[in-house]
Amino acid sequence: MFFNSLSPSVKPIFFPLEICNRQDRLLLFPKPATPSQKLLSTGVSPIACAKLPGNFKTQRHFVLVHGACHGAWCWYKVSAQLKSAGHNVTALDMAASGVHPKPVHELHSFEDYFEPLMEFMESLPPEERVVLVGHSMSGICISAAMERFPEKISASVFAAAVMPGPDLSFKAIAEKVV
Repeated sequence: MFFNSLSPSVKPIFFPLEICNRQDRLLLFPKPATPSQKLLSTGVSPIACAKLPGNFKTQRHFVLVHGACHGAWCWYKVSAQLKSAGHNVTALDMAASGVHPKPVHELHSFEDYFEPLMEFMESLPPEERVVLVGHSMSGICISAAMERFPEKISASVFAAAVMPGPDLSFKAIAEKVV
């Protein structure tokens, strides 16, 4: 099961997102959102959502994880917007997807599929914290990364993504779909 040992410092964001390009504002705001929704989704006060202190680091490192039957290429518009706002962006190809060299017949488990994300997270310096963004099936991938690397994640965004929980495992999802 995912989220059983999830660090309380990792706050998933559940609302549609808007990217704010101003340097003195939070970059991922739920839209449309009330101040109380911003408080729930970002874990900071509504005052801090309106304006950040001058010494607050506004550039983030976004790790974009594609959904089923896609590759890193599907993030090209989001990646361009985030880069133009001054952020670091890494769009990963999961195993046997996009241009990843692993052939599909070598995938024997879901862990094999999201191995590139785990390798990337392991390679991050200990002090770096990223924003994970997952779409569709990659909600399962970023959930596993949240559980394994809570100290390296500042936030996780589930963009129309599967969100496993204590009562909703990947197996239960697969059984309902098949």
